Amino acid sequence: MADTNDVGTTSRTTQGDSSVHETLPSESHVPGITIHIAIEPTMYSVSQSAELPTLNLTVTLHASRPITVFTFPTALNLRLALMRNNFCCDDMTTGEPVWLERTKGPQRPAVRRSKQSQDEKYFLELHPGQPTTVSYPFVLVSGWKHRGEAGPQGRGPELTSVYRGQEYRNFLEPGHTYRFSLAEDQSIDWWRYGTRNEVLEPADAPVSSTIMGCSEPKIVVAALDTAVISIEQ
Repeated sequence: MADTNDVGTTSRTTQGDSSVHETLPSESHVPGITIHIAIEPTMYSVSQSAELPTLNLTVTLHASRPITVFTFPTALNLRLALMRNNFCCDDMTTGEPVWLERTKGPQRPAVRRSKQSQDEKYFLELHPGQPTTVSYPFVLVSGWKHRGEAGPQGRGPELTSVYRGQEYRNFLEPGHTYRFSLAEDQSIDWWRYGTRNEVLEPADAPVSSTIMGCSEPKIVVAALDTAVISIEQ
């Protein structure tokens, strides 16, 4: 099964107000989620490659029954996560980290947990024993072509980012190999037992019944590996 939208592509292989906390049905243990990271192909040429590589996250649920997770602020929303601090990228050629964060937001209205809402695409259904792959173009490789261009509000070229007095490159460059990994302390802050159809409210449900907060406890997301990509001229 595949589902394509502006979040990316999702496929399954068969085998709000953060001050509000909701109580989950009792279980013997909290579900676990593991992620396998891959970038395909593993080599990209800035002058010859016609298409961007694809970043794939293969997600496996360790639980007794299906769950539905809200992905918007997580690493599973790849379109946004590639501009935030959900991932780490290290230059294996120089031994230095690459700065990835472009935004801490965006600010957005309260999430609606309902069908046919603008938020429906961010609810991902996971099944035990059925790995689900979330995919999106690995847009970080395009930074080389845009290096030196004017930054926001017409500021001068931004080739580096400075954090706590330390300077970081903010693009990937030819002749270098990079390791891409999940950042530490990644979690799913909102989840429920059940399929999307069971968890989401009807489209005509009152807004007050679809507003949601955070879940307790959170699900810790564990990466099983890292991905490596080489950039060539």
